[in-house]
Amino acid sequence: MPISSQITSVDTLQVKSATEAFVQGYLPTHDGTLLGTVASPDLWGTSPLNLGLMALCIIFILLFFRRFISIFPHISRGMIRWKEVLTMENNMRLSRERDSVAAVAVPVICVCVSRLDLFHASYIDPAEPGTKTLIVSGMILGFLLVRGMISLMLPARKLRSETARAAGRTAYNFIIVLSVVLLALTVVHSLSRGCAVFSAKAALISSGVLWGLFLLRKYQIMASDAGHFAAFLYLCAVEILPAAMLVVSMFPEAVRELVGMIPTAITRS
Repeated sequence: MPISSQITSVDTLQVKSATEAFVQGYLPTHDGTLLGTVASPDLWGTSPLNLGLMALCIIFILLFFRRFISIFPHISRGMIRWKEVLTMENNMRLSRERDSVAAVAVPVICVCVSRLDLFHASYIDPAEPGTKTLIVSGMILGFLLVRGMISLMLPARKLRSETARAAGRTAYNFIIVLSVVLLALTVVHSLSRGCAVFSAKAALISSGVLWGLFLLRKYQIMASDAGHFAAFLYLCAVEILPAAMLVVSMFPEAVRELVGMIPTAITRS
């Protein structure tokens, strides 16, 4: 008996539009960007204020470049051996040239920090590029002002005048070195947008390392006269406290989240 079979075919082919048929994908490149995405425009250089401040910094650098070259070997030795800082302070010409270069280095640091976009806070990010530079500069200058006021209110009475002056002006050496590092990273950032994240991370790490080295050198200078315990307490009040305030103002959301994690960690332990 023949068996009849019936084959029923169902047309499952559906025609879709090109955007539905081909899902958009992203391909990472060597510089960390994604093919298929539109890079956000760099608005920092569109601000007339930023361009003016950058031009002013370039003029300052050109005017003080010869002084910088003459003092940099002494600053480099002072970063390695703390006694070299005392030797530099005893040289009136070198100390005066160092102080003038440090004064120029401060606005350079402010512009570089703004260009590298190192400060991230809810009250800074929405601001215009020029306004953001002013806010960042005000925060850095405020940090230096608070640090100076605390130094005046808490003088190191146990130190000799020469040692106290050398300890107080040790920061000038590291301000100059920090300005050089940030300026180099800013140039890298400006030449290649793909290096923006690298430049920012390198700037933060370099700043932390230089600040730690500065604390060590100042501690060694002060401990040579006042003792280790007094030097430690003085650094906590004059250097560490203002620096902690600056970090909190730079990353308030991150600090708040970190503090909120402490009770949870204690409970789990």
